[in-house]
Amino acid sequence: MTRVIACGGLTIDWLQTPVGRFGPSLGGNAAYAAAGAWLAGADAEVVAVIGDDYPADLLAQLSAVGIGVSGVRSSPGPSFRVLLDESGPHRTISYLPGSGHNDRLDPLPSQLPDLRADDGVHLCAIPTASQRALIEAIGDRPAVVTLDSVVIRGEIEPSTAELIDLARRVSVFMPSRDEVAHHWPGAVEEAFRVLADAGCSRAWWPSWGRRARSGGTDPRRSGSPPHPRAWWIRSERATHTAAPSAPGSPWATRCARPCPGAPAPHR
Repeated sequence: MTRVIACGGLTIDWLQTPVGRFGPSLGGNAAYAAAGAWLAGADAEVVAVIGDDYPADLLAQLSAVGIGVSGVRSSPGPSFRVLLDESGPHRTISYLPGSGHNDRLDPLPSQLPDLRADDGVHLCAIPTASQRALIEAIGDRPAVVTLDSVVIRGEIEPSTAELIDLARRVSVFMPSRDEVAHHWPGAVEEAFRVLADAGCSRAWWPSWGRRARSGGTDPRRSGSPPHPRAWWIRSERATHTAAPSAPGSPWATRCARPCPGAPAPHR
């Protein structure tokens, strides 16, 4: 069975709603990525650093379903402590007072397990310096290395150049719609063109239909039926003989087309 190693963060979460605050609960991008891989049928493992205050029962929730936690190590000091605030019209996510920070809680290359040729490694959204160290330690051993990104003001603010440099060195770059909009304001096709020209082999991110992409109402919030799609690029097939947005452009038809979301093969 395929094994997927999720390298990222584990958090202690609280949920604020109009009727009160609930928690603590298990959270963090490494937990979510590992859970997704496990639900898809893979053997999943987490590589992360937690503080010495991390509740043992939260970590046990992962191991109870068969997600490996042998790559999780404890560091003196506080864990990530996160507030998910859904008490207002828009959901906000913030670090609580006393939370730990990435400078102490990012996973280290030494925590990686022995990697097999058919392993997959997902690099969750952590600072680019930590992602780069993991990529260099991984080398060409796993079959697939996927890369996520995030922008958190004052905490994690990667430059576009940093992301492109990392995207060139992995199998698939997987930013969200928000990161694409932040780094490449405007049409989705422009982001594809920049990534392809920089040598990024594959990129994938979700879309929710033309209305959301063009600045209209997100159908998930408007109540209208969503139309989930995945945009992807295979730059080794790209030809840039016409403007990406031009109808019938070879680049647009071959590289910037929606697909069902199947994983891209290793380059």
